[in-house]
Amino acid sequence: MTLEDETAAINVIIWPDMFERFRRVVLSGQMLGVVGRLQKEGEVVHLVTREIVDLSHLLADVGNRSLRILPDFDQGRSSENIIVKARNFH
Repeated sequence: MTLEDETAAINVIIWPDMFERFRRVVLSGQMLGVVGRLQKEGEVVHLVTREIVDLSHLLADVGNRSLRILPDFDQGRSSENIIVKARNFH
């Protein structure tokens, strides 16, 4: 799966066992949150899935997202912010 926003894209690796575990969320969710292990080599970034969360209920409020603090789905795990250059495929 590829996730992207206005700044970058990231490859999300969902192994078959993870896909089966989160099948309903992956196939029905309109907006997903993914927790996992980040792998970066050069400009290629992968996120190896540990958990997929359906955030579709937040979609109506996405324009106001800077005004809200979202629940921490990754409690207790270390995180790192990585800025990825956007790739234009057009």
